[in-house]
Amino acid sequence: MGFTGSYQISYCFTLEMKNTVMTKKARPTDEHIRKYREEIGETIRSFREKRGYSQDELAEIMDVHRSTISKVETGKFSITVDYLTRFAWYLDFKFSVIEK
Repeated sequence: MGFTGSYQISYCFTLEMKNTVMTKKARPTDEHIRKYREEIGETIRSFREKRGYSQDELAEIMDVHRSTISKVETGKFSITVDYLTRFAWYLDFKFSVIEK
């Protein structure tokens, strides 16, 4: 089921920012956004699996529908900082924004 034991494994989930001069640019393409949603979802799935949770178990402890977990993990859900924070809390990982 969930993580048990007397030791703690820490994971770092990092969001990076490109080092660029602020200029007006075109909007990001849907493909660009989809790619990042999928990367975040794959990372969350990896954390869930390393903790030994099924989607149903994680949904239960987070008090969300299993379909929400599935949509996040497949990049079909526009994840908010609030949801990302909840995933980090329950799956015991830290995320931060760093400059590249």
